[in-house]
Amino acid sequence: MEQGQDALFDYTREHIQQEEQLMRLIGFNELEQHQQLHQNLTTRLSELSNHVLDDLITREEFQTFIYNWLVNHILTEDMKIKDS
Repeated sequence: MEQGQDALFDYTREHIQQEEQLMRLIGFNELEQHQQLHQNLTTRLSELSNHVLDDLITREEFQTFIYNWLVNHILTEDMKIKDS
């Protein structure tokens, strides 16, 4: 999973950087709160990926976390951007 893990983290970092750059450009007034959500995600991804590597959780549990986080984040937090 390490190769996939690296790709996931690289993509996540790139996406977050681009999203936060867009937020700065449009003057998104909740940027700091949104950045904290992104920081929480990257921290949690790191923790959970280590749990998968140590067989403390399954890959399916890891995938479920990612899916749920993304869906909830996009449908609630990211939708606030369009109103800015």
